[in-house]
Amino acid sequence: MPAKILTVANDIDVLMAVRTRFDPESYRCKYASTLDEADRMIVLDRPDAVILDCDLTADSGVSFLHRLRTSTSGRRLPVLLVSKLASEAACVSALEAGADDYLRKPVSSSELRARVRATLRPYSAFPPVEEISVSGLTIAPVTKRAFRRTAAGDVSLRLTHGEFQLLHLFLAHPCKVFSREDVLWKAWGKETSLDVATVDVHVCKLRRKLRTVNCADMIDTVPGKGYRLVASTDDL
Repeated sequence: MPAKILTVANDIDVLMAVRTRFDPESYRCKYASTLDEADRMIVLDRPDAVILDCDLTADSGVSFLHRLRTSTSGRRLPVLLVSKLASEAACVSALEAGADDYLRKPVSSSELRARVRATLRPYSAFPPVEEISVSGLTIAPVTKRAFRRTAAGDVSLRLTHGEFQLLHLFLAHPCKVFSREDVLWKAWGKETSLDVATVDVHVCKLRRKLRTVNCADMIDTVPGKGYRLVASTDDL
């Protein structure tokens, strides 16, 4: 079944990049020229990914991302931002706001398609299991559900697509130390051109979410090496 892609843009170069490189056998593309139109289409059409030209908005897409990440229909929806802003600060700001990837203009149609393909790629690097649980912190890869099991019941975690990918990686390999490069390639795929430094942003965001279920300390920084998920011997 073709993946449903919603492109929110009025930049002719962005629109042409999608129209010329996203073949109809693999992708069903729809377009919105305003954020209000995009909001309606996300609810009605349930796209598999969104390409957002953040130059369309006054605040570089931050309000749109915040609205999306606090809605049921958009909480885990992969979002790739396209922007004329080339600074690292702009990229980090976009990721902090909830973007899954960031592409600088001018847009390469081949790179744009590769980035979207990487975002949509299934978790083939991980074991095909219904649930993965470490010290009560649990994910269900099929349903994309994340939660912590407690004596009083399950406490749900509201994660974005990128945060879920990251947690999946750590839970699938407890105690294994991953360099920032490993995290970037294994969680987002080698097609991504996100800077390695942005891994710290994603880990920080994930820890913030884990703090709500008292699990922030489970992701440990290993100085000079990277990150790992802390687990007891009973979980190994």
